[in-house]
Amino acid sequence: MDIYRPLIVIGSGRSGSTLLGKILDNHPDITFHGETDFLVSRLWLEIWEDHFWFNWKYYARKNPTSIFPLDKFPEMSEKKFKNIQMLAGRTIANTVINILKVSRRKYKAWGYKEIWNGSGHHNYDWTPYDSVFPNAIWIHLVRNPFEFVRSSSNWINCRLSKEFLLQHLKDWTDIVKHSRKRKSTERFFEIRYEDLVKMPRLVLEPVYEMAGLEWHENCAKALDTKVFASSQGTVKDLEPVKGEEIEKWVTKIDCFKELISELGYTLPEKMYLSPEESCKIIPPQDVNQINFSEDNDQYTNYPQSRWKKKYNHQFNELSASREHIRQLSQQNLDLRGENQRLQQHTRQLSQQNLDLHGENQRLQQQKQKIENYIQQVTSAKFDGEKQKLKKPFIHEEKNCWSLTIPEYQKIADNDFIQVSPLNLYEDETALGPSHAIHKEIIEKGSGSYSHWRENLYFSTSDNTDPNINGRNYWVLIRVEK
Repeated sequence: MDIYRPLIVIGSGRSGSTLLGKILDNHPDITFHGETDFLVSRLWLEIWEDHFWFNWKYYARKNPTSIFPLDKFPEMSEKKFKNIQMLAGRTIANTVINILKVSRRKYKAWGYKEIWNGSGHHNYDWTPYDSVFPNAIWIHLVRNPFEFVRSSSNWINCRLSKEFLLQHLKDWTDIVKHSRKRKSTERFFEIRYEDLVKMPRLVLEPVYEMAGLEWHENCAKALDTKVFASSQGTVKDLEPVKGEEIEKWVTKIDCFKELISELGYTLPEKMYLSPEESCKIIPPQDVNQINFSEDNDQYTNYPQSRWKKKYNHQFNELSASREHIRQLSQQNLDLRGENQRLQQHTRQLSQQNLDLHGENQRLQQQKQKIENYIQQVTSAKFDGEKQKLKKPFIHEEKNCWSLTIPEYQKIADNDFIQVSPLNLYEDETALGPSHAIHKEIIEKGSGSYSHWRENLYFSTSDNTDPNINGRNYWVLIRVEK
């Protein structure tokens, strides 16, 4: 696994990122984590940009009154600067990986979420990620903006007013524009939530391919599980607003109409909004635990659940930063432990070398068994008479049909050899090629077939249904003596 190539989901919240995370995590070779509150960006500020010991030129320019004037320090070469920057990025990457406890051996890929970036509450630069995770694969998940607003309104228990609608449509626009800045990495995938729900395999197969993986049937099972659905509000006295009025409102949001057109969304013909005079907050049950000033009128129409979230988030950020500094001090001890583990791994590799020698002997014995099996098949006697196959045939997928023929299993292809002498005929016409790959039979057909264990997988010459095309199908066993 390339531990420094995570799958990073970006975009707006309330847009299906939890569902996407479950789909990715259901893959047996992927471990997917949740949000980190932009841990990479905050560590980058703490270690690289805001402190003197690594980036003294940046610090001196940012703090002109500092006791460390810019002209008192020697110039640093570009190469040395890049090396130190790379070291800082790798240190942060290892810190995030260790905090999330990413297994380097059990999985082939991993990922996490960095949603809401670009909104009024979160506006972190993506540039640090180019130093921390330079090979990251970016998945931008986007949802119909009006469904996003409705879900956000229900999620925070706030009435859907014109003010709320326009503010969140602007947030949606800013997040989409900010997320698309990752296109320049050439490892960027933009996925609509609506397409993810309808055809998850089609939209995610390119992502898996870039990660060196294939689609797995377990991924689709995530669509049957419940995620954090937003509760439906019980707002009274809603007023209908026509699409023409909504179009006038959104015209004031820069690039909004262009973005929804590009993404294949349209303006609603009608929406039901709360009248402005009734758009009071809907307080949570524990609102009395929050002590905010009643004189500060900027919170008059702001949900009180948001108040607590906003200030608690800032406090948590400060506490987390201090904690991560202590964790960085612990990194040196962890690296020593890693060195000891590597030495132990070297000893294990030596033991594996001995094990491989034993495995080689086992394979030689297996080879001899296969050769004996081939000799057994090729020495068998058959009368050379064609045997008619009995209908109905089972439709497997697209052009592929199957029939169970256990009487010929002894001479069938299997995991070790592909020497079945079975020939398939459509009336008097021989079909082929034989020993075909099953995917080729499914996709191309045209008479290709495979005698695999107790089953015969085949296609007709013109890819029609063999049960109703009026033709008979025969098998003939021919073994050269």
